[in-house]
Amino acid sequence: HGKEVNEKLLIYSYFSGIYKESGSYGGYPMYVEQNKNDGKPFKNTVGAEIKYCHEISSWVFMHPLITTSTKGEEENECSWLMRSQETLDYDFINVASESSFDVWTGEITQGSTLIVTCNECSARSDCNYHGTCSTSGFCLCDDDRFGDHCEFELPCEYLATEKAGQINDMTRWNPDNPIRLV
Repeated sequence: HGKEVNEKLLIYSYFSGIYKESGSYGGYPMYVEQNKNDGKPFKNTVGAEIKYCHEISSWVFMHPLITTSTKGEEENECSWLMRSQETLDYDFINVASESSFDVWTGEITQGSTLIVTCNECSARSDCNYHGTCSTSGFCLCDDDRFGDHCEFELPCEYLATEKAGQINDMTRWNPDNPIRLV
């Protein structure tokens, strides 16, 4: 028996979009998905990977826990979810700007574009003026901000609601329709 397989809907927008170089794979840089709130590795989640697949001479986006096999078929090369056109280019940013991508969603869709930029800061303006740029190229956000570029404001820690608010112009519960506690 193999591993238990759970079927779920693949939603690409659920991936964080933040990837950090994490060594190399076959002589090319490999990038691993990071937490989008702080740019650090996930604690309880396995991140997706962007790496070069020599078997098909293409850059691929893949996730080690997602199989591209359906109903017992053999997986595609390097278990890719997205793949670039064939290339030997070492620079993934170049490839993304000059190539279209095939996307796997149970079937292959061709001709998709992928926008990739270097996610490093070099000045306070790169941190939206709500943090400073560290020597390693990432934003150190002010205490009330978070995000790769300090673009998000921390939510309010305490909320207050009006205690005697009105619901449809009613100031009290209707005794004919009592609430039930469970």
